Amino acid sequence: MAQLAEEAADLTVVMHCFSLPRYVDECNARGYYASFAGNVTYKNAGDLRAAAARVRDDRLMVETDAPFLSPMPNRGNSNLPAWVVHTAAVVGEARGWDAARVAAVTTANTRHAFGLPEGG
Repeated sequence: MAQLAEEAADLTVVMHCFSLPRYVDECNARGYYASFAGNVTYKNAGDLRAAAARVRDDRLMVETDAPFLSPMPNRGNSNLPAWVVHTAAVVGEARGWDAARVAAVTTANTRHAFGLPEGG
């Protein structure tokens, strides 16, 4: 976090496979995107789910991290992009959101972070 503060002040930062729940407030304050992978679905990942509930709406993302970190119920298998739906469902549950809202918010955030056009 110290190195990011020093070297990434003018950059878009995506915290890939977010795994720093104790820094979620600092990431929010700095405007970093937090992208959650399949490990947020694991039984022992309550701290990640709590962090997912606290990430700013405009900075929340989900990812596959394929072929790694397959979400439940596919843990132990090589991950597939289609399984991101499981990750999104758990993040949505942590936030009290339905699947449509998770999809809309995370898609818009991903487009914004990577400078992709809307729609399509």
